[in-house]
Amino acid sequence: MIKLSEWLTLKDYLERGISISYLARISGHDRKTIRKVAKSRCPFTYKCRTDKPNLNKD
Repeated sequence: MIKLSEWLTLKDYLERGISISYLARISGHDRKTIRKVAKSRCPFTYKCRTDKPNLNKD
């Protein structure tokens, strides 16, 4: 998961025109993750899961 400080840094580099491949190499994150950062308006957040029904009813 990307921390807020990493997210802000990556967004800044992306706005400056640094390539996604280069950012992936220096940050250690996958290119797909860097693309998600580029497309996102706000930092990633964890989402609470809803309780799943128990299928193993006795």
